[in-house]
Amino acid sequence: IMWGTGTWSGVDLDFLVDDKLCVVCSPKFMEEFGPIKSLQDLAECPLIHTDRRPVSWERVLGSARVERSPRARNLVVLRPLPAVQAALRGLGAAIVSRVCVADLLTSGGLVVPFDHQFQGLPRLAYFLARAPNSTAQTRIEYLRDWLRTELSRTLDRQVNRNHVATSRSRTL
Repeated sequence: IMWGTGTWSGVDLDFLVDDKLCVVCSPKFMEEFGPIKSLQDLAECPLIHTDRRPVSWERVLGSARVERSPRARNLVVLRPLPAVQAALRGLGAAIVSRVCVADLLTSGGLVVPFDHQFQGLPRLAYFLARAPNSTAQTRIEYLRDWLRTELSRTLDRQVNRNHVATSRSRTL
């Protein structure tokens, strides 16, 4: 399974699911630093930077003209998984793949404090990569279809949970 723009050579690709990046943090972090309703609210907060991502906090905050406080803490990790783990522990807010954290959003382990539309990014998605002219075509198609179904279910549960939570907060 590969993540990106789908422009790799030497492999056949089957599209699985579109991905979107989102800002996440733990409920504990929200209690300590909240309310967080916009990028401006993160100016003083600890941020988790993932070194190998197509978008950085510097780019996001700069495009929104948000100036970071010189006192604000930063944690830099190389990969997305440690960023997610750090966010779960309440160490900061992170920019992550919504697909990768869908179950954590559904369970309430992580929250999206506000929606942000990341501008200027290429379309990002997950793909099933396989060798060209593979002899296991039927099995690969079965795996692809199963993955698509499971990803769709997971993302639907997360969207439905967020819709219910938003509806409840509006009625209170």
